Amino acid sequence: MKIGKYVRSLKDNIVNAKGNLRFKFVMNFFLTMLLSGTLAVLVVVLFIGFGISGTLLESQEKAAQTVRELVKEDVNSHTINEIIEMSTIGLYSIKEVSGNDERVINNLEQLNNNEVVAVKYPSIPLAGTLFKINDSYYEISVFPNSTMMVLIMIVIVFAVASVIAIGTILSSYVGKRFLRPIRALAEATESVSNGDFSVEVKMPTNRELRELVGNFNHMTKSLGSIDTLRKDFINSVSHEFKTPIASIRGFATLLRDDKLSEEEKEEYLDIIESESQRLSVLSSNILSISRLENQTALTDCADFSLDEQLRRVILTLEPQWNTKAIEMDVELSHITVFGSEELLWQVWMNIIGNAVKFTPDNGKISVYLTMESDEAVVRIADSGIGMNEEQKKRIFEKFYQCDKSHSGHGNGLGLPLAKRIIDLSGGRIEVDSKPDNGSVFTVYVPNAQETKK
Repeated sequence: MKIGKYVRSLKDNIVNAKGNLRFKFVMNFFLTMLLSGTLAVLVVVLFIGFGISGTLLESQEKAAQTVRELVKEDVNSHTINEIIEMSTIGLYSIKEVSGNDERVINNLEQLNNNEVVAVKYPSIPLAGTLFKINDSYYEISVFPNSTMMVLIMIVIVFAVASVIAIGTILSSYVGKRFLRPIRALAEATESVSNGDFSVEVKMPTNRELRELVGNFNHMTKSLGSIDTLRKDFINSVSHEFKTPIASIRGFATLLRDDKLSEEEKEEYLDIIESESQRLSVLSSNILSISRLENQTALTDCADFSLDEQLRRVILTLEPQWNTKAIEMDVELSHITVFGSEELLWQVWMNIIGNAVKFTPDNGKISVYLTMESDEAVVRIADSGIGMNEEQKKRIFEKFYQCDKSHSGHGNGLGLPLAKRIIDLSGGRIEVDSKPDNGSVFTVYVPNAQETKK
């Protein structure tokens, strides 16, 4: 009963091993070694055998002459057999051959003339020697009666088998070490598939595997960052929607109180209207950035005057910057660009709008438009609160807001939206800022040309 269970277990292990990469590696190595060993033996027999065939024939001929000199015409068969038996030592074997042997018949004339005749074997590159004594025919052969040749063949076969066995064992050990990084990579991949992006595979010494493992580790870090951003995005979206909804709900509940004065009702209604507008802008921005993130190119492109667009944006924002008595320094060259006028309008509204929002009363904002090579360069500088290095790195993250005191006036989607639009336009945005020293946004817009008015 136990033997049957053991046999079934062994069979299951063998079946499962067939899909194992290490098992396949060892079996392929074993078969390769077996084939190579067999071919090596054939090469030795075929090519080296031809080289030694002539030497063997020469020494066999001398042995035949020696035997013939020992045998005299008057020597009886008993003495001949003793001489033959004495000569059958070492490498050669001498035996009597029947007169009906095909080899004797084919060389009968030469043998009857007392010549020593070399006869090659049809299947191996070795040869025997035929000669005649009295009325009997004899053969000097190295195969198959020679003990020496049998020992040599055994040694060769044993050596080949030993090489195959030792090579297979070593390949199993080497294969285990070689496949260790792949096993670790497989386990790490399973962890990643289960949602664990913190795994990191140890770098192997092999150059190709180092590149593979390095790319895997980079991928897990990127996936971890994306997963963190996704969770932050969900949390931020929930927060951004919950706050105005809770505010609207709260003030709507208060409006049910009949004891409220007209002034209080107007104040609560203004707050509800403001929060509703905030929700509308938030929804619109989320839809816009989602659409743009799934877009690879802009389709609604045309030539338009960039300087004129910047003037209209500044005029649109005049109530905000005029209320804060901000000085506007505007210097715009006449430049036409090929792009999406609607989307670029959002870029300037976001960047200049942020400059107005973060610049204190009686501050200054500069808007310059120049031409460099084939790019239009828009520089928007303010004398606002500025940013530190950490804030500069994160300003293009969705829902990130540098100044929490202004969180009620934005949703952290303006700059990510602006950057995505510029990226799709083939341009770039650079930011230079220091705390309490203002910020400078430099936007490069391609496909531009300077015009004269």
